[in-house]
Amino acid sequence: MDLQAIRYAAMVSTLTFARAVQIFQDHLTKLERHEDARALLLEFLGWDEPKEEEFATDVRIILASAEFSKEITTAVIWLNDHGVDIRCVRLKPYRMEGRLLLDVQQILPLPEATEYQVQVREKEAERRQARVSNVDFTRYDLQINGKVYKVLGKRHLVYRAVRAAIEQRVP
Repeated sequence: MDLQAIRYAAMVSTLTFARAVQIFQDHLTKLERHEDARALLLEFLGWDEPKEEEFATDVRIILASAEFSKEITTAVIWLNDHGVDIRCVRLKPYRMEGRLLLDVQQILPLPEATEYQVQVREKEAERRQARVSNVDFTRYDLQINGKVYKVLGKRHLVYRAVRAAIEQRVP
C-alpha cells in the first residue's frame, strides 16, 4: 500500500492541470458520468481558473486502512521526518441501529504533535541544507581594545580583525 501511494504521488507531482483534466474526464466517461472534469476539478481546488504554477506542487499522501502494520507506521514516520507529507488514517466501521457508522482517526502523524513535527522537520531541513552547501553558520564574538562585536560570521570577524590590525599599524 505504501509504495503504491508513493508511486501515485510521484506521478501526480508531474501532472499539468490540463493533463489531470484529461485523465479525470476519461475516468468519468468510463463510469458513464456526463460531467465536466475541468469544472469539477476547479470546484474541488476552490479555483475560478487553473493556476498551473500552483497545481500539484505540494503532493500529500494519505494511507487509509482499518489497521497499519509496524512496517508501515515506521516507514511513515521516517518519510515524515524526511519532509514527505504522508499520513495514516484509521477507518473503523461500526453498525448501530441498522446504520453503518465510520470512525475516522488520523493516527500518524499524531494530530497533537503535528506543529512540533513540522518545526523539527524544518530545522532538520536547514541542517541538511547547511551540510550540503558546506556553509559554516558559526557565529563569533570579538573584543578588540575594549570594543565588543557580537555574533559575527567568519567574514565579518576576519574583516574586523584585519581592520583593527591595519588601524593599529600591526606589520
